[in-house]
Amino acid sequence: MFETIVGIVLLLLGYYQLYATRNVFVYTKKHGNKSTSAFLPLGLYSGGLMGIVFLCFGVALTFHLI
Repeated sequence: MFETIVGIVLLLLGYYQLYATRNVFVYTKKHGNKSTSAFLPLGLYSGGLMGIVFLCFGVALTFHLI
């Protein structure tokens, strides 16, 4: 039961992380200029990767695969 709840929480966190990463990407694509940080692509990459990891662990815990 506890694993299922943690899995659902991880699914929600993963979805939110991917949603927030996408919003930052779209905003930067529209409003980015020379003053945009050069480290932003690394931040977007790590945010997307964390979202995918959260989703994978969330699915695995929800369906008791691990």
